[in-house]
Amino acid sequence: MPAIWETYSRNMETIEEECRKCKSVQKHTFRVYETKVYSFLPTKTERHVTLVCHGCLLESKIPKEQEKDLLKKYEKQILTADGHRFFEKGKYKEALNMYDQALKKDPEFAGAIYGKARTLIAKQDYRGAEKYVETLMSRFPKDRDVNDMNDVLRKYLPSTKNDRIKDHLPKEMENETPLEILKLRYSKGEITREEYLQMKKDLE
Repeated sequence: MPAIWETYSRNMETIEEECRKCKSVQKHTFRVYETKVYSFLPTKTERHVTLVCHGCLLESKIPKEQEKDLLKKYEKQILTADGHRFFEKGKYKEALNMYDQALKKDPEFAGAIYGKARTLIAKQDYRGAEKYVETLMSRFPKDRDVNDMNDVLRKYLPSTKNDRIKDHLPKEMENETPLEILKLRYSKGEITREEYLQMKKDLE
């Protein structure tokens, strides 16, 4: 099998310093390149960092020691970006692995929390996504994407063993037990068999 290379780049933080070409202080952005090499051997990943001037677009290498320190600093962002890339390809298992690695580096990193929440929702693991969405709602209560995820959970999960399943039901049904309501919703085709079985498990 011939080797196959895939290279991705992502811009990181921006600083101000003098550009040797512009001969003036300009904004510069650190750019991380990640190259994955696929062959009959295990996948090999190589990363390096450059510095790009906003004025003249000169892209320069940086000293090895500085590059090493920056790669360590940016690791959680890199892992999260890889997770997003896997998510877009529908590779949810690989995406969750990347987010988990990022969260080991920083359990409060919002990008990884968001990525894990939406991936679990895509897998219909609503119970698993719940704590991550709650964290995001507490930190970003006005964010549209976060509120959309919360609405999905409100649709499929009871907030307690006998609560949210009653949302939007006719008044005459308010005295029905949660399990009876669940059976009725299933019989009307409002929820799938998979959703019915998961909710039934949550209620028992």
